[in-house]
Amino acid sequence: MSPTDKEIKVAALARLLQDRTSYIQEVEDKEKQLKDTNKQDGKNKNLYSDFNVEIILQETKDLIPLVEAKIKEVADDIRGITNGESSDVVNRLLSEADHLGQKI
Repeated sequence: MSPTDKEIKVAALARLLQDRTSYIQEVEDKEKQLKDTNKQDGKNKNLYSDFNVEIILQETKDLIPLVEAKIKEVADDIRGITNGESSDVVNRLLSEADHLGQKI
């Protein structure tokens, strides 16, 4: 039996929320990495590596608003499908998406 639209959307929302968390962690890690390498003296510093880290950092920062918009879209779709009747798991995911919406 194939999954329902609701199951697909709920799985997508869970994954998007997980992706957002990963992107935020990646940004924090890359910012720390850049900060640490900027403290090093010139002979141990790899400018090519720093440049790559800066590119990854910027691209990851650019992904966060995109995934947040998609989270809102999928959460709204789920609300339209469920008509207020949801399991605890779905309610938790929607609550997390709502909480995210307040931060944006």
